Amino acid sequence: SRAPFSFFPVNVKGGHDPTRSQVVLNELRTALKLAMLHQLKAEEPVPIAWTRVCDYCSNEVKELWMTVSDIKERLKADLKMDFSTEHLRLMLSKFNQLGACLYIDEPHLNQHVVLKPKMMIECVKSLIYDKALHMRQQHRYQLDGIKLQLWQRFSRTGILDTSLLKDLW
Repeated sequence: SRAPFSFFPVNVKGGHDPTRSQVVLNELRTALKLAMLHQLKAEEPVPIAWTRVCDYCSNEVKELWMTVSDIKERLKADLKMDFSTEHLRLMLSKFNQLGACLYIDEPHLNQHVVLKPKMMIECVKSLIYDKALHMRQQHRYQLDGIKLQLWQRFSRTGILDTSLLKDLW
């Protein structure tokens, strides 16, 4: 059978206040509706078994990355799911579109899957941004107002506003 396939991160930190919980749920519903309007890929039907595979790879597999053949073997052994390599590649491509993994279906790249894409982002972020280099005291004094706030947000979250590119590079 087929079912809509969607992944959305949810922040459940906020205590046990029922009023706050309802506000958060309403905000989440609104965000989901908007996301679905803008992300038609998430509405494409996929086999329901794919959701189990995605949950397994995200939550139960501890490796940061694996080869496609290793994933195929693990799915067969642990979940008793025997996918063809072509089917598995199609599934991984869909997971990649949704941000659940990093898989590039191109020759020389399609043998490996990054199962924890956040780890890859953290590694790249550390190459681009070095706090010791970029937040020296004299550099902070050169920023003011909005730019300073944007720079502080970048320091905390890693989200860079395009107006800071000249300051960074």
